[in-house]
Amino acid sequence: MKSDSKKLASSGAVYFIFSILTQVINMLLIPLYTNNLSQMEYGKYELLNTIQQLLGLAITIGVYSGLKRFYYEVENKNALRNTALNFSFLWGSIIFGFIYFISPNISQYIFNGEQIAIEYIRVIVVSSLLTCLISIYVSFYEMEFKAFRAAVTQLTILIITFCLAFYFIAINQEGIMGALKSILIANLIVFIILFISNFKTYKIQIHMKYLKDMLYYGGGLLLGQVSAWVLNLIDRFFIKGLISYSAVGIYSISYKIGMLINPVFIAPFAQVFTSFKFKAYKEIDGKDKIKKMFHIYNIIGCFCVFGLSIFGKIGVNILATKEYLEAYKIIPLIAISYFIWGIGQFYSLGLHIANKMVSNSLIVVISAVVNIVLNIVLIPIMGINGAAVATIIAYMIANIFYYYFSEKYYSLGLGIFYPYKYFAVYVLLYGVYYYFISSLENLYVEFFWNVILCAAYIVLLIAFRFTNVQEIKVFLNTMLHKKK
Repeated sequence: MKSDSKKLASSGAVYFIFSILTQVINMLLIPLYTNNLSQMEYGKYELLNTIQQLLGLAITIGVYSGLKRFYYEVENKNALRNTALNFSFLWGSIIFGFIYFISPNISQYIFNGEQIAIEYIRVIVVSSLLTCLISIYVSFYEMEFKAFRAAVTQLTILIITFCLAFYFIAINQEGIMGALKSILIANLIVFIILFISNFKTYKIQIHMKYLKDMLYYGGGLLLGQVSAWVLNLIDRFFIKGLISYSAVGIYSISYKIGMLINPVFIAPFAQVFTSFKFKAYKEIDGKDKIKKMFHIYNIIGCFCVFGLSIFGKIGVNILATKEYLEAYKIIPLIAISYFIWGIGQFYSLGLHIANKMVSNSLIVVISAVVNIVLNIVLIPIMGINGAAVATIIAYMIANIFYYYFSEKYYSLGLGIFYPYKYFAVYVLLYGVYYYFISSLENLYVEFFWNVILCAAYIVLLIAFRFTNVQEIKVFLNTMLHKKK
């Protein structure tokens, strides 16, 4: 048990560190793109990224998830991996052939029939296939507790992508195709390295029992994954159709900054909470422990939202050109949507305990449908703000359903509106920022006042009795102890 705990702790630390490094490189890519692509081109590029993620779901059909699920239940683990690789290559080739022939139709529907868009689409299909194959290797490393190797693989792709993008975009001025070629070549290089390094254990084989199990499990997750794609990414298509490519570019910049709350706080918190909740709920004081975690989530999460909201303008100025400046106004909405999405891990606890995963998936599907309808209604009225608001409302509705159905199986005794009381301080101080500080042109002066606002935020949390000095001291001591 101690050995397993050490492995988990070590893996968690590695993933967290590399997650930060990954975000740093992703942030470095933004000015490279925004300074060398027009706003319209950047909007098109982000749409292509969105399509690539959907193609990734179509090609993988959850195979790598199935590999993780059955890794410890099969005798021949290499046969499991080889089955996943060979099937994915065959299935991906079929998808490529299909997309190759219908790419003119996709271009007509999404990119108004632009001839070059046909080539874009064909390139991203190949990139999606390579990404799928790499994901299988990475999943295998993760299950072997080779966290460093898994994390380095992902980071290497990004580093190569950045270097190639600098050459193709900044030096060769190849525009969107240069960006897509960078991703394709980076994935190809890493795949070749992985294939050669694992060649001794590779065989051309498909174990039908293993394949059936992986497809059954992974396919069951597919509906939820597609619905999650709809919730997070389909708004780009509505923005393009109802506004413009340039609006997609602005929205994407705000999204990249606003979503930083996920890798910095929500994802690491979820990794800890996932193992904690399934142990704690069985204990006598389990509910109190989970409530305490919920309190911590709300305190830190709201503070992260506030920080991104007031420092977002500075971030946009650093990462993008002046034509993207309006993106800072949408960052708070994006950060809030991620915060509300994270709340779902608490409200859906009862469904997970009772293994009601069909109900869980149906809630995601319903939320996705609501999101589509709200995008159609709100974007013409509110512009790109409408897309962000639609996502927030969809997540809130999902949490209402989670709360209602989960309470039957495990009641935490928390009201559905419990988390939103923590936003009282946020609303007050963000109002001060928006009306008195956001108009400042000197970023250094704005940075100074933002730091003052952060300090005021903590003081007001104590004044409103959302937390206390002792709790803050305990938290800081815990963080310092972990660093040591």
